[in-house]
Amino acid sequence: MGRTRLDHDISERSFAFGQLTAGYDEIQKLSLRTDSAAGVGYRFVDREKIMISGCSGPGCVYQHYFGDDVEDYFTILFGGDLEEELPYGSKFILGAEYLPEVFDWQSNYLIRTYADWTMPIIGWLDFKIAVLNTYNNRPQDDTERNTFTNTAGLSFRF
Repeated sequence: MGRTRLDHDISERSFAFGQLTAGYDEIQKLSLRTDSAAGVGYRFVDREKIMISGCSGPGCVYQHYFGDDVEDYFTILFGGDLEEELPYGSKFILGAEYLPEVFDWQSNYLIRTYADWTMPIIGWLDFKIAVLNTYNNRPQDDTERNTFTNTAGLSFRF
């Protein structure tokens, strides 16, 4: 899975955001899943070492399964993050996102939870350990609803 996100401060505590997530999930027979969203957020706690925020905005989910089945729908993202600075310049991030289909909130949605820990190595290069859990409420036949992934590697900061 890959993700990019851009935040822009509107005021001291509020911000606008745009994000795009893309991934491949063999367990759920997905050759490609993308979801994008843009909206506004608010920092409920914004201190020197800890930040807790929530965000929401409209978006779109596109899922292309093996065998050429395609599902796409409009969504409204509801998300939250906790970021904490730890000793030695390391950082811990915990987050959750709920992406329901606009017209079918109860029976078609994704829930994504994640946690990652980064430790600086040199300058812009970090060591990172991440865990990700994705729950698809309406998966393909003969697949699991839940996918758990963990990774360790290098990440670039800019």
